[in-house]
Amino acid sequence: MEKKAPSYFETLMFRYSFKDHTVRYLFEEAYPDCTGIYDSTGFYSESLDDANWVDSMLVSLEEARLGEEVFNFLEDEANFHPPIIEELEEPSLDSQNSEENANEDSEQNNASVPQVETVEKRLLDSYNRLKVMEFGSELFFPIQKEKGDAVLIHYSDRAAVRLFYDEFFRLTKKEHWNMESVQNAKLKLVEKYEYNGDSKNPVQKIIESDTNVFVSKLNENGLVIRTQKYEVPQTTEEDSKKSDSKKRSNKLVSTTTWTYDQKNRITSETVSEKSKVQKQVFIYDKIDRLEDNPDNIPPDYEYYENGVLRTKTEYSTKGTYRTTIVFDKVNTVRAEYENYIKVRDVYYVNGVQKRIKSYE
Repeated sequence: MEKKAPSYFETLMFRYSFKDHTVRYLFEEAYPDCTGIYDSTGFYSESLDDANWVDSMLVSLEEARLGEEVFNFLEDEANFHPPIIEELEEPSLDSQNSEENANEDSEQNNASVPQVETVEKRLLDSYNRLKVMEFGSELFFPIQKEKGDAVLIHYSDRAAVRLFYDEFFRLTKKEHWNMESVQNAKLKLVEKYEYNGDSKNPVQKIIESDTNVFVSKLNENGLVIRTQKYEVPQTTEEDSKKSDSKKRSNKLVSTTTWTYDQKNRITSETVSEKSKVQKQVFIYDKIDRLEDNPDNIPPDYEYYENGVLRTKTEYSTKGTYRTTIVFDKVNTVRAEYENYIKVRDVYYVNGVQKRIKSYE
């Protein structure tokens, strides 16, 4: 009796794969000797081709591209504004039971005890100057002088931030501390800022952690124009014991550059990582021709990989646009949208329209 593979396995094996400007089934990637055998079992009939395979192919490409763009964007934002995450220990079963009992008792007591708002507490010195201010779980230490710098300290929920200012009261350094206790205090992240002369905007920003270093260059408007990401080599216990061990230098992982127009709008973003260069271009010509852009029409968009155009989106009005996906030098597909809904796909071969698929 002939055995059949599960339906989901067959679906997986017959998904399309793109490599070196060629389209293959996934099982052909695993078994190259079988390439072309399945397709040669029948003859193509244009009348029977409903182009459903193109839809799945477009969805896969768009999902992969958008996923990578979102990941890179979130990664950059996290690095420029790193959150302070509080690590909480998992409570044991006994502690959970005791906490539940305590909550029941507190609910009964709260029914008869009025709620009191948090009161701000201040500690002043003999000259009536503020030394410490407390509000709930937050502690605030006003500016103090330390080695010529002014230091501002803020503490809340076992996390502390120290802000260092120069004689012009410009931020020069920002330290993020994890303050589980005084003995277990640990520096998690350091931000450093450099200035030219008496300029108010920094020209360089450096973010250092245990694993990565980000070096950013800024323009005269304080906008980041280049960021280089470095990987910090991890030192093992064996390496630290060796007296002749040399400190390894940081490894450059990626470089990201931005360009802006006269209105400080991003016109391009280029990410160079290993042998791959990804570039996004934002075009504002149509928007600038409008007086006030009341509908908030987005700028036209182009995406390149290693200098080759892959996708392009052109807007007519808000919600009405068309996206062109370039597969290779021969095949392209243009998807047209109205009110954010796809209405048709137009297929081109060597720039010549071959097929139109409409949606109702």
